[in-house]
Amino acid sequence: MGVSASSLALLDARADDVGSRIHWEMHVRAGGDPESVGLTAGAGHVFIYGPVRLDDRAVAHINALLDALLRRERCIVEDHQGRPRLI
Repeated sequence: MGVSASSLALLDARADDVGSRIHWEMHVRAGGDPESVGLTAGAGHVFIYGPVRLDDRAVAHINALLDALLRRERCIVEDHQGRPRLI
């Protein structure tokens, strides 16, 4: 796996912080198995990225997405069914 539980907790805390800045509830959550991870948004924890295999590359990609959201290069919108989507 290569990614420690403490690193994952820090990434989740960062997602929570970024989410509060852009007015979305955001978290890093495990996918269908403990070896996958993704970025969720909204109260229903809808995956807007992933789930993907948990490795250093996935962590780097989630960090890059969080940076892009802060810089407003990417954004989260609700689709016609009210689910969050990353665009």
